[in-house]
Amino acid sequence: MTLLAGGVIFREGLSVRGLNTAATLWATAAVGTLAGFGFLMQAGVGALAIMAANVLLRPVVQRINRRPIERGVSAVSWKVVPTDAEEQTMLPEA
Repeated sequence: MTLLAGGVIFREGLSVRGLNTAATLWATAAVGTLAGFGFLMQAGVGALAIMAANVLLRPVVQRINRRPIERGVSAVSWKVVPTDAEEQTMLPEA
């Protein structure tokens, strides 16, 4: 299911689309798993929660999508440097 959910996420320049769809697919798979194991009450509550989140949060998503993208920092890089003690644990003992 993760691969299917990952397949609906698209990157267009600085914007990313499909995150809500991917999250909904993943949550729906969890509800299906609950139902498959016989937890019908929990599956029903989960299904209602997914529908409520999608309906109630739609105005928030639309407002976010209308905001212009700030042209500030578009990339961040990190350099990870191990401490001397960590480096010693990574080296094979002779």
